[in-house]
Amino acid sequence: MYELVVKKGQQVTLSKVNGNLLINDNAELIAEESTIKVEGAIVVKGHFFCKGNLQAQSLEARKGSGEILGNLELHHFAIVGNSLDIGGNFSCPDISVGNSLHIEVDVTAKTIKVGNKLRVGGAAKVETVKAGGIAKIFGRATIGTLIVGGTAKLLDTAEIKELKVGGVAKIAGGKIAVIKVGGALQVADEFEAEQIDVGGSASFKAHAKVGNVEIGGNLTCATDLKFRTIDVGGGMSVEGNLMGESLKVGGIIKCGGKLTCEKRLVVGGQCKSTLTIKAKEIDVNKKIDAPTIVAQFFKLRRRGTAIGTIVAKNVIIGSRATIEDVFGEEILLEEYSKANNLYGANISLEEGVKVTGEILYQTSLYQDSTTSIKTPPKQVQQLPPPFGAEQ
Repeated sequence: MYELVVKKGQQVTLSKVNGNLLINDNAELIAEESTIKVEGAIVVKGHFFCKGNLQAQSLEARKGSGEILGNLELHHFAIVGNSLDIGGNFSCPDISVGNSLHIEVDVTAKTIKVGNKLRVGGAAKVETVKAGGIAKIFGRATIGTLIVGGTAKLLDTAEIKELKVGGVAKIAGGKIAVIKVGGALQVADEFEAEQIDVGGSASFKAHAKVGNVEIGGNLTCATDLKFRTIDVGGGMSVEGNLMGESLKVGGIIKCGGKLTCEKRLVVGGQCKSTLTIKAKEIDVNKKIDAPTIVAQFFKLRRRGTAIGTIVAKNVIIGSRATIEDVFGEEILLEEYSKANNLYGANISLEEGVKVTGEILYQTSLYQDSTTSIKTPPKQVQQLPPPFGAEQ
């Protein structure tokens, strides 16, 4: 069955084994030149140590561990019950390690399963990786599916189809199709993603281009952020421009540039932008603040506040809300709301509305008898252009 048996604690110098090799506990293999080539399988009972490169059909140490000061090349599989430490490159189709796997340089495999900790000092080119605790890859990660129970650290550019992490994911950058993280997601450099689902917080330190994003906590971005859809349960802070289709935030949005949505912008708390806010539909619960707010449909809910010029086709201002200037076609101010100047085709003012500036309308004006208007409204043929508005 075995071409060679290495006894417990024995030290042997080898160059080639023509069949299967059995290694007993605490045995040591030394390469006669640079590589030991085993034509068959290697079976280990306990722990073994190898000085030099090692080649074989397979490695089986179901209740043991191994340490190799060199490269390990296997043609079929590796099954190690405890830990495996490789000082060079590791090439093997299927790798299964019960506790920890440490590869000093590069790894190439079809599947890697590690019960606890995976550490790769170089690049990783693998179809599927599963680590129960921690996965740390220092080089370029080219992976189909990466599943980590605890923390994943990708310290170089990553190209991954699917990343699933139970705790924290720290990514240098790259392109990842699908990201699912239970805790926090941290991205240091430029990256792209099609789908992101994070239970906690997410932070992007560089330019990001993403598809559909769901964040349970807070989302921050240090530069521009391009997206398809974003749904954030907490707050959102973007130092650059924010550009996408639809955006929904439960808390506060802060944007250091322009905020542009091709479709909807829904804000449960407050929204503040240094430059223009523009969307097809804007729905704000508490406060919106920008030099100019441009939309097809704009709605500010009860007791809300809008700072800046509103330019929209349809405008609804909720009861007891406060706004500044509005330019629109259909403008409705609900009971006890306040405004500065109103410019519209058709304007309706409900009970107790207060207007401190002027009202210019083209077609119709309805005002309740309890409204308070500083300057008598005027019907005009043409409305003035919005004050400094970018449409």
